[in-house]
Amino acid sequence: DMQATVKSAVAELRNIADQKVAGNELQSLKAEMDTCVEALRVEVRRKAFTEDMVARLEAKASITEVNQALQLKADAADAEEKLKDRATKASLTSGLNKKANK
Repeated sequence: DMQATVKSAVAELRNIADQKVAGNELQSLKAEMDTCVEALRVEVRRKAFTEDMVARLEAKASITEVNQALQLKADAADAEEKLKDRATKASLTSGLNKKANK
């Protein structure tokens, strides 16, 4: 009878020990899972930040390209105006020279 009681107590102690080991393993797994979840959150924030910065840079590049195109157009118009002025001056000078030579 005493031997049965000892066996029962040992079995109960093993069961309690197994439960504590399992509990510790679960706590360790939960801590590891929490660490992984936080790392994922950081990566998601980093990715969102990167995507936002890329979008901003693309928009800035687009604005820069538009501004450059507008500047080129203005420069071309200015150059065209200067050529017209030169042509007009050359025509007037040519006309004056013809009158002077007559």
